Amino acid sequence: MATRSYTRHTEGDGWMGIRFQHAPRAEPSEIILHVRMLDTENLREQEAIGFLGVNLIHGAFFLREDPPTLISSLLDGLTQDRIEVDMIRFRGPVFAGVDNRLMALQLVQQNFTEATMFTATGEVIQPAELLYKKPILIERGSFAPITNLTLAILESARARFQSDEPPVVLMEMTLRQLQTGDKIELPDFLARADTLAALGHTVMISNYLRYHRLVPFLRRQTPKRIGFAMGLRNVRELNDQQFYTDMPAASCRRWANCSKATSSSTSAHAPKPASPPARKITKFRHISASLRALVENQLLEPFRLTRHCSPFIRARSSRRYSPVMRLGETRPRAQWCK
Repeated sequence: MATRSYTRHTEGDGWMGIRFQHAPRAEPSEIILHVRMLDTENLREQEAIGFLGVNLIHGAFFLREDPPTLISSLLDGLTQDRIEVDMIRFRGPVFAGVDNRLMALQLVQQNFTEATMFTATGEVIQPAELLYKKPILIERGSFAPITNLTLAILESARARFQSDEPPVVLMEMTLRQLQTGDKIELPDFLARADTLAALGHTVMISNYLRYHRLVPFLRRQTPKRIGFAMGLRNVRELNDQQFYTDMPAASCRRWANCSKATSSSTSAHAPKPASPPARKITKFRHISASLRALVENQLLEPFRLTRHCSPFIRARSSRRYSPVMRLGETRPRAQWCK
């Protein structure tokens, strides 16, 4: 554990764990977690760690048959503004049937943290293990299903990502994107995770509904470039004032926060069957000035997809082309799928 001191003024953090035998001569089981301490005084940090340690020991011996309940019990006597648990891992014969990806989801659902990650092999990791001082390229989506268009946007963004080393690629799903109605279907979540794993991607589960709140989280991990691969529909949402009504000086502040992410890429999606392409593009005219400002400051780089088209979208659309628009154009260019 590293707490605050006279020479260390940053937030405290560290690793905790317990290894135990559930029966005599049994193989040991263990619970490992990573903790961020949010108190501003080192004595309160030490107190919080003491509470957390006692709760962990109690949970391991009395709540091990119900891991979600064990996780919720970790904050007994504490509050969420004092402790953040951003990684937890269960191992051993007692937890043979536990999927750690579901436990990572539990951390976000129960508000222990705003984001957790796991690799393509299904191993949960602490974000800094993968992201520390690395350039990052992230694509947000529901990935239900994963289309060729989604992958084409990511590959085009990766090809244009300017960095001295290859970026770490993250596929992000928010809790809202995982919900079916008012709940999250766990088999559906695992199916999406398995599909992304088959493609070799690291998955991030977050509760950051807005991009400008995701950026500070990533900035804690790295000072290097951060890129967002997104479609034109997502760019429109980024400029929607309703997402910034709770912020003073909304327009200025959102661009100030977004400017910390120094690379961003966009691509137009295929049109809906009921909307002609020209009509679709006019929906975005009211944000053309904001988009121009981003492009002029090299914070946004439009790119064109000419060789990829999603069979899922093609099946739903009566047209076989995707509209591709450059800034200043009022009509899309037809690009045939190949």
